[in-house]
Amino acid sequence: MNSHPPQSALPPASAGADRRVHRRVARPPFVLTLAERSYWPLDASLGGFLIEDHDGGLTPEDRFEGRITPFGPAIVQDPEAVGFGFRAAVVRLEDGGVVAARFVDLDHAAMDRLTAYLASARQFETFVRSLSTDRASERAFAERLGRIPIEVAETFSTTQLRALYIAFVDEN
Repeated sequence: MNSHPPQSALPPASAGADRRVHRRVARPPFVLTLAERSYWPLDASLGGFLIEDHDGGLTPEDRFEGRITPFGPAIVQDPEAVGFGFRAAVVRLEDGGVVAARFVDLDHAAMDRLTAYLASARQFETFVRSLSTDRASERAFAERLGRIPIEVAETFSTTQLRALYIAFVDEN
């Protein structure tokens, strides 16, 4: 008879386990303004964000207000680039002024804008995946796009990507 207790099929939880509910977007196409200082987030999701080089003054669970303003492809989603205000709470602080925060009290309009901004950051990846691997010209174009640093590529709007496609691939 086996004297060992049964083991769970799930891996053991650890302090470093990823408990995120929402998919993160690296370097999203918006800036966060906190206390009159702007930050380009390391990543963001519908649940929160991660910034670096914050000058301090926050402690875990502090609540604060800020503003999100779009740039690059997100401006297509918000042509006036007015963005929106938000309230957030500090989840954790790390060396280098890294602040992880979660959004609190986002209204429906702010959630809709945030969703559009984050989706616009994924349009480059979606566009490249839509290219045919059967056509040599599209395959070569996809390879060229693949050489563009992702932080630059993700700032292209769908309109700009289509214009590049027409210039380099469209045979009409």
